[in-house]
Amino acid sequence: MRMKWLKIITAIGLFLLGTTMLVISFFAYQFHIDKNQMWGPNRIAVARLGTSFLLLAIIICSSTFFSRLLKLPFFQKTKPFFNWIKVPYHWIIESGQETIESKPSNCRTGWFAITGAIIAIIVSLWYITSGRIVTWTPSTTYFDRQAKAFLAGQLALLEKPPAALATLANPYQYQNRETIGGYIWDASYYKGNYYYYWGPVPGLMAAGVKLINPDWLIQDQYLIIFSILGLAIVFAALFYRLQKSYFPKIPGWMVMGLTLLGVLNTPVFWLVNHPDVHEVPIATGQLFLILGLYTAIIGMESKKHKVFFMTMTGFLLGAAIGSRIDLGFGIAWMVIIICLFLLLRSRKLHVSAGAIIALILPLVFWGGGLAWYNYARFGNILETGHRYQLTGGAMPADYRNILSLSYALPNLYNLLARPMEVHWREFPFFFTPFIRDTMWPKYFFHPQDLNYYYDEPITGVFISIPTNWFLLIPLIIIPLRKFWNWLTERPSTTLSIQDQPLTTWIGWMAAGAFVHNLGILSIFIYSTMRYEADLTLLLTILIALSVGWASTTFHSRPRLWKTILILVGISILISILVGLLTNFQNGDWIFKNNNPHLYQAIEYFFTGK
Repeated sequence: MRMKWLKIITAIGLFLLGTTMLVISFFAYQFHIDKNQMWGPNRIAVARLGTSFLLLAIIICSSTFFSRLLKLPFFQKTKPFFNWIKVPYHWIIESGQETIESKPSNCRTGWFAITGAIIAIIVSLWYITSGRIVTWTPSTTYFDRQAKAFLAGQLALLEKPPAALATLANPYQYQNRETIGGYIWDASYYKGNYYYYWGPVPGLMAAGVKLINPDWLIQDQYLIIFSILGLAIVFAALFYRLQKSYFPKIPGWMVMGLTLLGVLNTPVFWLVNHPDVHEVPIATGQLFLILGLYTAIIGMESKKHKVFFMTMTGFLLGAAIGSRIDLGFGIAWMVIIICLFLLLRSRKLHVSAGAIIALILPLVFWGGGLAWYNYARFGNILETGHRYQLTGGAMPADYRNILSLSYALPNLYNLLARPMEVHWREFPFFFTPFIRDTMWPKYFFHPQDLNYYYDEPITGVFISIPTNWFLLIPLIIIPLRKFWNWLTERPSTTLSIQDQPLTTWIGWMAAGAFVHNLGILSIFIYSTMRYEADLTLLLTILIALSVGWASTTFHSRPRLWKTILILVGISILISILVGLLTNFQNGDWIFKNNNPHLYQAIEYFFTGK
């Protein structure tokens, strides 16, 4: 009945539209639309289009038109061609109820996962040492200072700021500090002491190492590489588990490819090739976030050890917030989804209540600890010290302008869609230069009246990582299929919320955290490449779930499934290649400056010059 009414409404609409266009084309001169009595190309085009709409309306009204047309001799002879034409239609519309026997999981998948982690680790070590593996270029030591302060029993750094800072009416505007030197850049200056606005977790990690040997100098790059190596291992374990338990049709090499993609994509690898203090909280925060998601999955699956893994999840997610406070909103969403899953899936209330309490208690512990940490330093449980930061142009004169909805449009453009520059004759071919005024689209407005800051390199995640476009596959096909089932009045196959597979819950967790992270980043005063790591790791998990969904939806159509695999594989290779090449320049040309001879050899290999 719905299909019948849709045909009637569509036919009437097309008939009215076609008739209107014909009337306009025939009487354009009389209506003073066209000053020329002679028919020009535009009037002819309008008349043809109106005629086409009328014919289409007639075709829709005739329910037997196509069946009669296809019985003609010409169409009978070309029937194989038209059967091929209908394939895309069936890919979208068919409910996929036809199934073929699932093949057992390939035992080599585990080796593919391990290989992916090992390759990611070796490449990361090679890049962070500028190709020297065992020889490290000295890096910043901000969190070594924090560790020394913690071990000395104080929250402020042991160093004292220059006394001249206290004589300034407003030391937080960098123009006022031009005559003062010797202070710690980007540290928080408050009541004659240095603090950090970053979370305490990286400092606690460094302090833990220095407990073993106080003389060890913990450079910030060591914390970054530790986090990146941990992410490689966690990704390999996560994708292996998803393939083994839920998506056996995904080949082992795809697990390896997704592991490499998660670590070697442009924004995440930017942390490796620019191992500075600012990258540390992002790297450690993402390590604890993804590791917490992994333990959450195990806990949601487990029947015997649910409380243990929920406790681990709460502790790890709390550590992620303790590294980077911005992750708090996305993690809150994830915790709500986990609690909802536990409540709906458990048949015994005391079991779900115990698991939820085990999840919440570590988060309460972290929340209380961070509140005390802020209050002990600044007298306010919500003050991290960011407003007291000794930095440059990114600090507005009025701190209330640090967040604004006015920044959303330029930030979303930067984070999602800003293009990179491509020069095929110049190595490394892909470049992300510092943003200039001329690099904004003409239709874009960046709020200069609020001191919007945009002087750092960045490229959109859908530009540097083309694999992200495959997220559109389920986003397009699922609504189309539901609409078609509703239109044709087929029985709904939508599962109730409590019957949804675990992978759907994981998808909601990752997608919600991504949206929350993107929302926070979009209203901040500026965006830069390293911030995108808060997005790309979650996107990699969503890509894995999208490929897994395609494996279960299209497994009865081997050609289509193989085509999707090939396209995803090619896009992963391109994304990794772009990440590796882009990070040769990385804004500061760190690799070239640290190891010019090797860089020149690589450049000669690719360009011959």
